[in-house]
Amino acid sequence: MLEFLLRGYLMYLSFVQPVIYGAQLCRSPDPDALQVTNVTLTLIFAWLLEVADVLFLYPFIAIRWLYLCARIALALYFSHHRFLGAVQVYERLFSSLVDTYFPVIDSVVARHVQTICNSGLTQYGAQVCIGLLRGIAAAAGIAKTLMEVSSTTTVRVAPLPRRMSQERGGGEVEDARISPPPRPPPATRSVPLELPSLFYDNSDER
Repeated sequence: MLEFLLRGYLMYLSFVQPVIYGAQLCRSPDPDALQVTNVTLTLIFAWLLEVADVLFLYPFIAIRWLYLCARIALALYFSHHRFLGAVQVYERLFSSLVDTYFPVIDSVVARHVQTICNSGLTQYGAQVCIGLLRGIAAAAGIAKTLMEVSSTTTVRVAPLPRRMSQERGGGEVEDARISPPPRPPPATRSVPLELPSLFYDNSDER
């Protein structure tokens, strides 16, 4: 129950309150640009934290209520109109990255907007869905290929030589290396040996 209440309060601070405050700023005759930027960044950071929570943080955090309390404190810092926490975090962590990649991002966004204007939102959404499905199918094919290769590949383990000690008759200790058995020598002609007979005794000849 406590976790449910904390979750609801976090959703209010992260999404509802910034929207209400942003609407009030838009109705004012002379809105502060820094306040509007802070509201926008607050919503962006809240959305990014939710995505990170669902994908990465949720399985690894056991004490959920403590994590939610930390998120609530962070949301209060972001949305405060005096602290301007979202703007402060953006300037310290992300401003240099945005300045570096802004031309690329701007060109990509402009191209997508132009595509929407030319083909329409419905056709653009269909193209995006088709592209996502193709990417998922390609990733699934690569994963299937890797699994098949790993299941059919066998690695032969080479026998490692081991050392053991053998004691001689004089009390000396000799290190013997156990290695794989040598290959049998080629077949050679051998003289047959006469085996002693069970029914014939040599003493009878004497």
